[in-house]
Amino acid sequence: MQRIVPLLLFMAALPLCAATVTTYDGVDIDLDHSSAESLATIEELRALDRQIVSLFRVSGRRLPLKCRIVISGELPPGELLVELKPREWTLSFNDRGGRWLTDFALRRRLAGMLILSKVPLAEAPAHPDYLPGWIIAGIDERMRAGRESELMLRRNRYMPVLRALSERGTFPDFRQLRNLTPELLTPPARAWYGELGRALLDYGAVCSTPTDNALLDYCILSAKPGSIENQNFLATLGRVFLKDAAKNGLPEHTGREIWDKLSDDEKIQRTLEAYARRLAFNDFFPQPVPITSAAFEALNKLELPVLDEHGLPTGEHTSADLFDLPEIIQQRADAAALQQELRLRILALGEGNDGPFNRLLQDLADALMRLPLTPPARPEPPPSSGERFRQAIARIRNDLERRAKIEAFLDAVEMENRIPADFYRDAIREANRPSPLLTEREEKFLERVEREWLDD
Repeated sequence: MQRIVPLLLFMAALPLCAATVTTYDGVDIDLDHSSAESLATIEELRALDRQIVSLFRVSGRRLPLKCRIVISGELPPGELLVELKPREWTLSFNDRGGRWLTDFALRRRLAGMLILSKVPLAEAPAHPDYLPGWIIAGIDERMRAGRESELMLRRNRYMPVLRALSERGTFPDFRQLRNLTPELLTPPARAWYGELGRALLDYGAVCSTPTDNALLDYCILSAKPGSIENQNFLATLGRVFLKDAAKNGLPEHTGREIWDKLSDDEKIQRTLEAYARRLAFNDFFPQPVPITSAAFEALNKLELPVLDEHGLPTGEHTSADLFDLPEIIQQRADAAALQQELRLRILALGEGNDGPFNRLLQDLADALMRLPLTPPARPEPPPSSGERFRQAIARIRNDLERRAKIEAFLDAVEMENRIPADFYRDAIREANRPSPLLTEREEKFLERVEREWLDD
């Protein structure tokens, strides 16, 4: 209701004939009519402009170049007409019927031209479809989520594709994803493509900075004639992805020896998979218990460096159990560094989990930091620091067992109550997709015949 009232007031204020409105970043939108349909067009264009300004860190408000979008029912549907003048770029298309909202090719060209219009001294692209498809797919996915689960709270993300891939532990090759031809994908495949594209896009925006805007640089290079996508990617986004991986400790988590043997493409793939997992799970939609349990059990198996008589690592490692850490840590010269490293690893398990589980991890980290690093001069009063540490481990395991039983019960109930439409939804959607060979008049005829047949 809070959104509907302002929209109705705005619609009432529109004149009955042509009108011009302006987005926050100064893009003029010329309308040849005023209706509920034109209002939806305005809202969509404003949302698209906000996404571009936010993601690519660009603004056209102070540039001498003006961008204007013209909406006209006289233009051929599905086409974007571009007129480039020294001081104004005009982008014109037909919004009748609302088909442009799902026209991937038109939206790709529109977004690409909007991005370049906000870049100082930008040149026209060598090809109208220069913008990589995964970028507009990612933008569309962000806009869809902004109208649904993320409407009131940005962290309220629901990403079924990324969740399913994370639970399986396998991801598609993101390099192949970048080179797909999205126009050939079916609607179900386009949904996968959009969610994976959003992961790429969000990570590119996170890793870019005002002084090193890799995401924008990637798009600018893509607009150049003769540019090679993989070279553009490695020089911009791939470079900042590898930098962020090193900052977040992914090489150490993977294993330095294994990481050093990987190619740059393989390192980028693992970096994107790690970010996709962080994006898929949050405190509103926490990760399933099996994933959390596997990560916690991996933490329980410690690989400790073997030290020589001077307290220096020999290059060899020995295995130990986290449960035995209170006694082990008192015998090591690197006790303080080991304590800090384990604390960070424990708290890192909280990412993608809910608040109560994070508090249990915080209790374990606090118990770890209270462990004495040298043998105490006299026995501690019960419960000792070691006992409190083991009790914190036990509470986490008990919590995981309790949640596993709840999830198993809920999954069983869901499977018992699923309707056939859940299993055949994609097939039904595909069967209802209109053929690209049919004209609009033929589609309306078939729809009328179908309605009459159903009524009979």
